[in-house]
Amino acid sequence: MCYRLDSGKNDTDTVVITWKFQMLDQNGDDILDKMEYKDLRKVAKKAVKPKRCAKNFPRSCDVDGDQLISLQEWAECLTRDGMDGRC
Repeated sequence: MCYRLDSGKNDTDTVVITWKFQMLDQNGDDILDKMEYKDLRKVAKKAVKPKRCAKNFPRSCDVDGDQLISLQEWAECLTRDGMDGRC
């Protein structure tokens, strides 16, 4: 599977972002649903402070609010600089 992500990310970022997305996408439908990112949310709760940011991590990635995270949403979420006030 090969994805093309928008500019602003170097090749290493693209490889890592795509690899992790594919690891989480258990059913291979190119979308992360709540069950697929549930464990990631648990890890984020332990690592991210304040806890409300970790709790809201999936919601902040889900730009269109459909409770599904596409690769594009995933990539944008992970490369966001944190200055947009989402948390």
